[in-house]
Amino acid sequence: MPLRTLILGASGLLGEPIVRNFHASGAQVKALARGERAPPAGADFVAVDRHDPRALAAALQHQSFDLTVDLLAYDAPHLQALAAIPGFSPGRLIAISTGQVYLVGQGATPPFREPDARSPLLDEPPPGTRAHANWAYGAGKRRMEDALHALFPGALALRIPIVLGARDLTGRLWAYVERIRDGGPLLLPGDPQQPLRFVWAEDVARLLVALAPLPQLPPALNWAQPDTLTLTSFVTTLAAALCLPAPPLVPCTHEHLASAALDDRVSPFCSRWCSILDPSLAEGLVGFQATPFPRALPLLLAGMEHLYPAPDEAYEHRAAELNLAANLALA
Repeated sequence: MPLRTLILGASGLLGEPIVRNFHASGAQVKALARGERAPPAGADFVAVDRHDPRALAAALQHQSFDLTVDLLAYDAPHLQALAAIPGFSPGRLIAISTGQVYLVGQGATPPFREPDARSPLLDEPPPGTRAHANWAYGAGKRRMEDALHALFPGALALRIPIVLGARDLTGRLWAYVERIRDGGPLLLPGDPQQPLRFVWAEDVARLLVALAPLPQLPPALNWAQPDTLTLTSFVTTLAAALCLPAPPLVPCTHEHLASAALDDRVSPFCSRWCSILDPSLAEGLVGFQATPFPRALPLLLAGMEHLYPAPDEAYEHRAAELNLAANLALA
């Protein structure tokens, strides 16, 4: 019998490769998404807003699956709505969580391992700040995980860092591509040696397919690329993949950026909210690693080229960046 699989949030950065990989494995796939993008091939697609409880219930009531992958559960009410659907049986439920469940905690140090998410929550930052938005996301995902295990015994929270993939519409990686291609210096509002660890969307899909037949899973798993980069080595590796020289790196502060009417979009990965996860537990379960960053990068860039035909809004202020970089170099 084919594995009856439900994917909630099926047409985006993670959804499309997950649907594609499950379909290729022989699974019978039902895919739910809002329908704002082209539906993924190989699935029974239903246009539904995951966050509309009534519409979700109408689409799923009295249906059963062997495996459900929820890509869009951000807080406890999202899973409470799923559990309240009459006659709905998700089978094993895997909810995508985040490395920010560690970053909102006290005391844990990277690389984070699964038990570190039990650390006490940091105090809430001032509302309206970037720190508050990131804190709220991580705290909400912690509540989501608590609800997941309370409502769905045997469920798994899959914790991942920043996801890179062909359908990434955030533009964060592309911000560096644009700046490397123009040959000018790159402002870094932070530590050039800040560590980074990503995960490729294709590897998340590959892991989920491998986890599906396992008889038992732990309540939480980390998944990430095995290699840790610094901001400097990230830029150097990206430039090499583009067959271009690495740009000069100009450290600066957020105050420098504000003085030039710029913000941290000049270097989106300069942030304490980039989680460094230890994926060894998941690697031991499935017997393979995620693709290292340098090997994934050429495929990733090839898949992204068609998404960014024009510079993004932040790059329109590139002249101000270059002027600030020149002034800082003279200081």
